[in-house]
Amino acid sequence: IYRKDTSSVFIYTLLQDTKTWSDVGSACSDAQDGCVALGGTFGMVNDTSGTCKCSVYEEYFSQNPEKMVVNFFHGYTVETDDLGQTKHKGSSGTSRVSILTVGEEEQEAQEGIRTQWFSKKTGKPCKIGGQTEYLPSESVAGTSGPIQDFLDCEGVSLDSTSDLLRSHNLQESGPPYLRIGGLRIVIQLRYENQAEHGSPFPEVICYAMVSVTETW
Repeated sequence: IYRKDTSSVFIYTLLQDTKTWSDVGSACSDAQDGCVALGGTFGMVNDTSGTCKCSVYEEYFSQNPEKMVVNFFHGYTVETDDLGQTKHKGSSGTSRVSILTVGEEEQEAQEGIRTQWFSKKTGKPCKIGGQTEYLPSESVAGTSGPIQDFLDCEGVSLDSTSDLLRSHNLQESGPPYLRIGGLRIVIQLRYENQAEHGSPFPEVICYAMVSVTETW
């Protein structure tokens, strides 16, 4: 269970939901029995019409959200002259880099983007989808990996507890699990061309830095 936009995805680990339904007249008697059996709250909302309502609160975990696979695309556009007339445009969804100049046809340059994955906390390479590095030809259809890979990259588990998320209420039994409290995975991208990274291959390198922070 998730929702997404162009730059982020929200994956549910714990769901809290209230279901309500209503009946009228004699049906309210059976509705009341069913509502109580489900642990719900039953009441009359309109005595004149004989309308009753039941509300049932539910709380449950999403099944294995860490196994959900995310398909990741990324890219950049950068101006290469002071007037902004020429731009380089690269995307992991293509195996080439485009050169866009005002008034001229689009040209193609060096071979695409080479993506390398790192942990921001340790600076060490980490595997996303079984690889620490993706060549341009390997990422045209996206870089795919389960959420667990991003967590492993930073040494985090949804079944870990966090003192940072404690309420310090006297009734609190201990620090909450991240599966309940939640966390944020951020991927920071830095692009370098050959003149900057100095490697023998011509591709632009994207250093994808993974960080995980605990949050409600």
